[in-house]
Amino acid sequence: MSGFIKAENFDGKRQFIEKFDGLNFLQSLMTDEVASTSVKLYKKVLICACDLIVNDDTIFKEQPFMVRDFFARSEQIYGMLIKAVSHERAQIEDVKMFDVRLWTLRILFRLHQHKAEEIG
Repeated sequence: MSGFIKAENFDGKRQFIEKFDGLNFLQSLMTDEVASTSVKLYKKVLICACDLIVNDDTIFKEQPFMVRDFFARSEQIYGMLIKAVSHERAQIEDVKMFDVRLWTLRILFRLHQHKAEEIG
């Protein structure tokens, strides 16, 4: 799935968001259960989300920040992102979580750039 919608495939991104309700699908995967059950799947979800956020201004010309707006408004997504970067030291030192923190920080940075006054 993520290979289909990555990089310059804006038609694929549009189709994923519109026809497959992709943003709600990603939101449904951004849970404690998925994060604890499969770190690999959770990383893929974050990579896909980051790609959509980075490129959202060119996915829909009439709604250039649709993805960032969705992620910034979702308490579930924002809560999971904050949780991923605010764990105790043992989890911070866990090598498996390095990529999770990396992608999480990239997403949070983009959300903060766009909606700093709303998300803090």
